Amino acid sequence: MFVYRFTQMIEWPASALGAPGDPITLCGLGEDPTDGEMEKAVAGQRSHDRALTVRWIDAAAEREACQALYIAGEDTAAIGELLEALADSPVLTIGDAAEFAEQGGMIELRRLERRMQFEINRGAIERAGLGIQTKLLGHAAAVYP
Repeated sequence: MFVYRFTQMIEWPASALGAPGDPITLCGLGEDPTDGEMEKAVAGQRSHDRALTVRWIDAAAEREACQALYIAGEDTAAIGELLEALADSPVLTIGDAAEFAEQGGMIELRRLERRMQFEINRGAIERAGLGIQTKLLGHAAAVYP
């Protein structure tokens, strides 16, 4: 549900969304740690008057059709390279690896005891040409400039 809520509070440039009526595609890279829960959570949901779809991809090269990319796993070297390649792309990057936001990821999810929290790298979001609602910043555990 966090990923779905993030899509509601991020603004993409029109060129990144495709034709009117095209869905917003949430891609996952790596093995699905949600065990299909992400697909269930967004089924039938809409964001910015567009349907949401979930697609798991095997390679970063498939990211062109993604408006948001959830990067699963802890391989910090590979994540760092991917984030560097995506730095100027209007793709919202979300991950749960330690220091994901500090490496240039846009939103880092983390579990603290039984509660989910997130950190935001505002600079990475702005460099990619995305907008972010102040409300989302207010809910973050930390915001990096």
